[in-house]
Amino acid sequence: MKRSEKVRRRRPNFVTVVLIVTAALQLLLLPVWVSLFGEIARTFAPTLTFGTLFHALPYLLPLPLALYLGWRIQLGMWDEKKPALVVALVDFPAYIHFSASLLAGILVVAGTPIVFLLRLTHVVDARAWSLYFIGAYAFSLALALYGTLVRRPWFVVEEKDVAVEGWPAALDGLRIAQLSDLHIGSLTSKSLVDRWVEASNSAKADLIVLTGDYVTSGTVFHQEIADIIARLHAPLGVALVMGNHDYFGGGEPLLTLLRKSGARVLQNESEIYEKNGASFLLAGVDDTWTKRANMTAALERQDPSRPTILLAHDPDLFPLAAEAGVAFTLSGHTHGGQIAAPFLARRFSLANISHHFVVGYYRAKKSVLYVHPGLGTTGPPVRFGVAPAIAIHRMRAAR
Repeated sequence: MKRSEKVRRRRPNFVTVVLIVTAALQLLLLPVWVSLFGEIARTFAPTLTFGTLFHALPYLLPLPLALYLGWRIQLGMWDEKKPALVVALVDFPAYIHFSASLLAGILVVAGTPIVFLLRLTHVVDARAWSLYFIGAYAFSLALALYGTLVRRPWFVVEEKDVAVEGWPAALDGLRIAQLSDLHIGSLTSKSLVDRWVEASNSAKADLIVLTGDYVTSGTVFHQEIADIIARLHAPLGVALVMGNHDYFGGGEPLLTLLRKSGARVLQNESEIYEKNGASFLLAGVDDTWTKRANMTAALERQDPSRPTILLAHDPDLFPLAAEAGVAFTLSGHTHGGQIAAPFLARRFSLANISHHFVVGYYRAKKSVLYVHPGLGTTGPPVRFGVAPAIAIHRMRAAR
């Protein structure tokens, strides 16, 4: 069985879990709708008949909402091109409500016992239930709107010095621009992509590297991805590795297009780069999720006389890279959690659940790792507490 077929087999199970969670969330939010429609009926529907009808409506909402959200999410598992109007009026509202439902569900569960105790001790009146449930969803909706419409497209360009052992003095100050996890798809606007490309080229880095996950899912956006990468320019060129999402639907068509774009595609292989009479080895290891990674092959040309930089989509490979004497490993994959506590993303984010290396720089022995926060999103198109970024690494010799 081909790897792409195995990936497709796993996805229905994931979809089933998502649909169950979606349905459960809508049932969990029933108190929100009961409270909201109750307040509206109390204010604007003085007649008993209309008021009774209004009170009945929230009990009818969970099923259509769950079916609607489930339908949109299931379609998103295999991304297709859609008219911009459909994305704006159908997809984004669905994902915004889904994101709000996740937080509101937590607040409903966590806050209900507190409101109950306050009500029991007569600290608050009976209406406190309604106000709390409505407030929980309103607060969650505000954060979902911010995370989707403001934080997600609002990327930063960060430039920092990276001191590594054995870095040649002749290459001091060499600048490497890194992009990762673009996740091009129906939810990624052309204007946003244009700003990514413009910012990357304007940085005037010596080398541009990309560390995987260029697609969300499917194959229909492969040509757009290749066209984007073809627009990136640097004196030493553009080099990249593949990520797990790039093999969803089969990676070979994308690999062919990426090579035609002029980028150096590193699949368990390496390339020697020279400047000012000095050199370094740039190696790239393939995807771990589909079991294509081969660190031994990727580092076959490693030489103690020159430093090695490794592109690896999965940061979990860093301990192996450090053990092998790699000077600097550039990774992605985690998105920094995509949703995290502001200013504390390394400690409190969704990525902490399954990853040791979450975002930013890490050191082990004489080796350095950088985990890129990504530019795009997967799942709900929302970010909070983790800014999308273009990272510029200014290489320095460790002292």
